[in-house]
Amino acid sequence: MPDKRSFVWFSIPIVALLFALLWLAWLTALPWVANNDGFALPGSGGLPYRVFYAGREYSNPATCARAGWCNTVPYGPLDPLCWKARDIQRQRTWPLVQVGTVVELFGSPIPLLASRAGAVNGRTVTMVFVEMDNGCYVPYALDGS
Repeated sequence: MPDKRSFVWFSIPIVALLFALLWLAWLTALPWVANNDGFALPGSGGLPYRVFYAGREYSNPATCARAGWCNTVPYGPLDPLCWKARDIQRQRTWPLVQVGTVVELFGSPIPLLASRAGAVNGRTVTMVFVEMDNGCYVPYALDGS
């Protein structure tokens, strides 16, 4: 009959392997869940593909919560990951006001901004923005209609 000591030494590698597999599943599934549910992952490149505001969905194909499938090719003259205040002013959506937040996993909520004219008047805004620390605004465009 096996003794308790051999059972413990036999079960330690099995438990370690189980934890390693769970950790790998967590790291693999986390970007998908973040993009699907609209929350940010901590650190650089953690913004999700889509965010939600006023019951509508907004997306930016250049952000994907580190999932690896981001489309970083600009669609026009503006960088999809960094609009400056002057770029937003040219779009006639300045000034911006906070209309919500994007939850960051294990971090502080990130302000979600929209045009004051659209937010105050209750109109559907076609773009929302997430302000980054370096003065860049990440744009998200309205999906559908």
